[in-house]
Amino acid sequence: MQGGELTAREAGIIRQLLAKRGITDYEIIGATPEGKDLPGSTYDGEIELLSGTVVTATTAYSFWLDWAEGAYTFWHWREIDLNQALDKDEIVEAQQGLRHGHTHQ
Repeated sequence: MQGGELTAREAGIIRQLLAKRGITDYEIIGATPEGKDLPGSTYDGEIELLSGTVVTATTAYSFWLDWAEGAYTFWHWREIDLNQALDKDEIVEAQQGLRHGHTHQ
């Protein structure tokens, strides 16, 4: 991450991993670098171990972007129960935007 935003490489890796799960319209919220560069980085912070939330129009998932067995992967991928989510308002706002065609990939 750079300046609090996903790098182009991170965004592309996440886009590919989500496409494999059939998710093409989404917003990433709460992306947080976890202090470790992942393989393939050409400069510090280009591809980092990071956690965050993937929001679709109907569902939200928590994830960690990581490296395992020679490939980028989502570690700790799980659906979020909105009734227990600390960032519920942000998730609902993103879902409403996605339902109205405002994607922020």
